[in-house]
Amino acid sequence: MKILNKHDNSVIYENKNIDNIKDLVEEAVKNKINLSWANLAGANLSNANLPHADLFSANLLKANLSNANLYKANLTGVDLFGVDLSEAKLDTSCWPLWCGTAHSNIKADKKIAAQLLYHACIIAQQHTQIPESITKFISEYFHRYDEVEKLEEI
Repeated sequence: MKILNKHDNSVIYENKNIDNIKDLVEEAVKNKINLSWANLAGANLSNANLPHADLFSANLLKANLSNANLYKANLTGVDLFGVDLSEAKLDTSCWPLWCGTAHSNIKADKKIAAQLLYHACIIAQQHTQIPESITKFISEYFHRYDEVEKLEEI
């Protein structure tokens, strides 16, 4: 089985003794193989153990990463459209979701704050109504608000 580059189909990693993508990706990560630009579209990586994986700009379109361990994984540039991340461990990957980024002494402009807030609210609205003051803040300061799915109005 092979992991191919999403741009030129060159082989990033190969092991002829492995016949499923989850095991192959886990082995590549364990061996510290750089999986930047890997084509993993539609891959079933449910429950995969991928700590510290370098998935920079990998194609994960509609991949199943449910319950995957992505601790400190580099997901920069990855399009998560259609990806199942339910129960995935994302601590300290990309914008780190750990206690070190949950302090009022972190400096961020309103644009960054609104963008991060938007990403949280678009998911949270599945479970609760987002207050109007928050949606107003996001719509005013999130620089790409006109390009993304809108938050539900109360």
